[in-house]
Amino acid sequence: MTAPDYANCEIRLEENGFMKRHAQCLLAENAVTSDRFLQDWTNLSNGSGIHCLGLDNDVYHAISDVLSTTVVNSFDQHGPRWFEKTRITKEIPAFSSGPVRKGHTVHESIELGGARKYLNEVAHIVSAECGTAAGELSKTKKAQDKIAEELDAAGKTVAVTEKLAQELIAIEDNLNENTAAKELLDDALAHEVSCIWKRHDGHHLRCRFDMVTADGIGVDFKTTSTANILNDFWKSCITFNYAMSSAIYREGGQVCGITDGGPLRFVVISTVAPFECQVVEIPLSMVDRESKRLGGILDEIHRRTETNDWLPDGYGSVCELWFPSKFLENNYD
Repeated sequence: MTAPDYANCEIRLEENGFMKRHAQCLLAENAVTSDRFLQDWTNLSNGSGIHCLGLDNDVYHAISDVLSTTVVNSFDQHGPRWFEKTRITKEIPAFSSGPVRKGHTVHESIELGGARKYLNEVAHIVSAECGTAAGELSKTKKAQDKIAEELDAAGKTVAVTEKLAQELIAIEDNLNENTAAKELLDDALAHEVSCIWKRHDGHHLRCRFDMVTADGIGVDFKTTSTANILNDFWKSCITFNYAMSSAIYREGGQVCGITDGGPLRFVVISTVAPFECQVVEIPLSMVDRESKRLGGILDEIHRRTETNDWLPDGYGSVCELWFPSKFLENNYD
């Protein structure tokens, strides 16, 4: 991946105060090293944060002592028992699926300069017998041996099927055709920016921006299996509570000084034909609402951790179920 041209960025960003400060904040001498990032967060004072530009993805996700967006949403949506079994006792394994792995490949190809460059320099397109009809890599021993052989011969470590390669190219073309998405990509100042901050209430949080632009915009890439993003992606936003994600990223970017404090911008990419791409934001009213809820959720996680109490709400009581108001109306005409 080409390193950001910080010198050029600083010249461009002279236009206004924030942009200049933002570029300076992302300069190498101000971002902490990976080692310092992993050590110094424990010394943060309330309302301060640190960021790192070169932290390995697996290392970031292994920071178990600091809550992330995914963890907060897991507790909020699935409850304390689920939180305990997935995070503390690890009796329930982390979720993984074909769409998740495909989304990672799409994300990686964008970050590394687009599908064509990715397929030329990073990934190897395997022969037909190594793939399935759905375009995924075959998991049979024969296919896996063949994939390993081809990767070794090509001197590469990433394997993709012909079908996936064609889809990646279609996605790249859609990104370039959407001027809103292309402007964000052209304005990228840094990718994979890791942040840890200590809130004024004393709780630590972390987030990792897929991309931060020279204008101080935090960007998150999302893939979806829906074809009409503007019509249907809101359902994913509800399911995975991306409003909370936007609230946490907005706070982290502002505390760490790398974004302008605006809402997270999602570049949403459809993984089904015709591979539409849209740039969207969560309504501010929803983001503000989740910002207000965040402190209470963190307090409860802290309390339950301290007392080792992971019983779901309602245990020990007979609970009356909640129903939408339309089901409680007396008019049956």
